[in-house]
Amino acid sequence: MGQKVNSLGLRLGINKDWDSKWYVGRNYNKVLHQDFNIRDFLGRTIEKENLIVRKCVIKHSVNKTFVFLHTYGTESDSLKVKLPIIEKVLTRLMGHEVVLNHLNLIVVNSIYKKIINKVSTELSSFKTRKYFTYGLEVLNAVTLSGSATLLTTFIANELTKNQRHSQFLDFVKKAIPTFMAIRPNIKGVRIQVAGRLNGSERKKIDWFREGQIPLHSLKSKVDYSSSTAFTIYGTCGVKVWICSK
Repeated sequence: MGQKVNSLGLRLGINKDWDSKWYVGRNYNKVLHQDFNIRDFLGRTIEKENLIVRKCVIKHSVNKTFVFLHTYGTESDSLKVKLPIIEKVLTRLMGHEVVLNHLNLIVVNSIYKKIINKVSTELSSFKTRKYFTYGLEVLNAVTLSGSATLLTTFIANELTKNQRHSQFLDFVKKAIPTFMAIRPNIKGVRIQVAGRLNGSERKKIDWFREGQIPLHSLKSKVDYSSSTAFTIYGTCGVKVWICSK
């Protein structure tokens, strides 16, 4: 039987860094659950603002906690007002001072718009879909940053909204190679979706791979993420591997 190993945990200390940076001699489980609660609270709060959480780095000191929240999407005016309130809520939950730093990845450069327009002409058959414009913007940011979390969250959200899963997955499979040809900083992408796709009676596994994903090479920069899509047919699991040069 094959041994399944998390691509991130395998590369920690080699070319991957920890998202939780702290050390405690005692009460390890208490601090660990605090990190879980912080990530869960921020994830649910940020999703209401139509933003996608790409990464959340937490650093603990003696009497202070630093949280670096990386998101993607257009910031609203209400979010700028809520960020100080969220910081105060986290301070009450932790029992000591929490400093929240928000970093947002939103691509508005004219060069990136030209790339999106070029890809949109090659994928004109999907122009009538609701996810077309937003999907191209997200995939453009994915190939720019190499973030697997951003791609898994986007796929899971769209599988929840759309009942025709095969059409959306075809759009992703055709758009990613086009972006990779224009922007060669991504070495390979692999996507795996499992569940009752398109309302089938049995579970199906649909997967796609473009380029190279050397999972056995520790020096390769592989980003991995998994998510769950809650569809009307049941849950669907989404896994993504992205190898950057």
